[in-house]
Amino acid sequence: MRRYDPWILSLAACCMAAAVWAGFAPLADPDFPMHLSIGEWISTQHRVPFKEPFAWTRAGEPYYAYSWIAQLAFFATMRAFGPIGLHVLAGVTAMTIVLAGAAAGRSMGLDVSRSTILGVLSIVTAMESTPFLRPQLFMFALLPLAWASAFWLVRPRSASPVYPALALWMITALAAGIHITFPVVAAPLVLLWARVRADEIPRLILATVVVMTGWFTSPYALHWPDVFALNFGYDAILSGPSPPGELTPGFKVSPLVGVGLALLPFLADVRATRLAERLALALLWLAGLMLFSQYFKGLGPWWWCALPLVVMALRRLPEPSDRRIDLSWAVLTPLALLAFAPTNIRLWKVTHVYEGGMESRSLPSLKAFATEPAAGWLESHTEIPRGTRLLTTTNYGSYLKWRLPAVSESVDSRSVFPDSVELPDVPSLSGDRAMGPWASSDIAIVPETYPVAAVLDRHPEWRRIGTAVRAPWAPTAPRAGLWAKRAWLASHARTSLPVSSMILKFPESPRTR
Repeated sequence: MRRYDPWILSLAACCMAAAVWAGFAPLADPDFPMHLSIGEWISTQHRVPFKEPFAWTRAGEPYYAYSWIAQLAFFATMRAFGPIGLHVLAGVTAMTIVLAGAAAGRSMGLDVSRSTILGVLSIVTAMESTPFLRPQLFMFALLPLAWASAFWLVRPRSASPVYPALALWMITALAAGIHITFPVVAAPLVLLWARVRADEIPRLILATVVVMTGWFTSPYALHWPDVFALNFGYDAILSGPSPPGELTPGFKVSPLVGVGLALLPFLADVRATRLAERLALALLWLAGLMLFSQYFKGLGPWWWCALPLVVMALRRLPEPSDRRIDLSWAVLTPLALLAFAPTNIRLWKVTHVYEGGMESRSLPSLKAFATEPAAGWLESHTEIPRGTRLLTTTNYGSYLKWRLPAVSESVDSRSVFPDSVELPDVPSLSGDRAMGPWASSDIAIVPETYPVAAVLDRHPEWRRIGTAVRAPWAPTAPRAGLWAKRAWLASHARTSLPVSSMILKFPESPRTR
């Protein structure tokens, strides 16, 4: 009688542990409110944007929502199920990442135990790179599936290539609508062409055509050069001496994972491979290394490109000496993964009361929740006409656009804005000269430490409404100030205004629906 493999249950337990870890992550990503706003726009307009949909500072300029599938999924989930639905979505995505990693391992010849370990490493790398719900998290499920589908298509166990070809096409098309790193889906083709046998060439040609067809299934198919030019061109914030954390050199942010991936060529046994295959493996690994060494954001592409080397390294793991040791490892693996969850559970207990649904639209945004008291005051005491011009900052703009849909923000976390708008967020480049387009704005929500705050305080056309208290979990962050033009207040205030500047507080009972 065949004995049951304990690693099958271990894989299921790892999926559950990953779901708990990712599912309890707060909805705190700074870009997440903008993803919701774009998703809402697509849902309302029934099309993807080609021109700037929100910011008054770049009206009519090109804009491409390259994450439109993920953004639409986020908004649809929020509208149907509220914040709880988004947590469930994160948990299901984490489970899929584990299963996708295991599937990739099986397609490359690993047994169940080593495939399970590959699934665990996949979710650990994903959560290191993307600790909160955002489009990139989906890519950690799609790319291993792309490897698995490509291998099954080119080196099939069955005669028909239809199902793996269809799977590869769907994965490629989804990736092209989820994140701008979608070209990495072609990484399996690089390796497969390097190791191809004569009888595999027809199917490898089919795989190549399938991938290209998937890319051009997108509504942006004829605009991909413009999409890349817009998003990878010069940007004052990204080019400054202190870029955002995602663009900090990877080894500074995540040295342990970086060292682990850097050691892969020494851990993997490539002696049995042909020279062309070794060169392809080295090319993929080196491309990821160069990207990660410059930008922490490159961790995902490096992991996806290095998957074959990870598989080769896992093949060298020693076999357990007896069944009891094998069973022990099968039990300990999901428990080790579950050990990462308590931190997120503790954060969720603090932040979930600030996760609002479609009515309140509040979120515990990591860099922008300090603006919630100002947004709440505007919502309660004024009528905000659609298109009201808001002067704000990169960190605040995405949250405020979601929180107050009628406003048109001057800037947000998308890297598509001109220097005249973004330089106030790069003091090392701008000095005190760059104030942003304050004279053309109607209201302003900026940190009280920004140079423009003093200008607004002195100008007779502007009035400071108040200053918000600090967010409960960020006691040292700058406080956000709220200003409005007196003429705008005269037309749109619904209540009498305070005589002097006031302290704006968080609501005592946060709305969660």
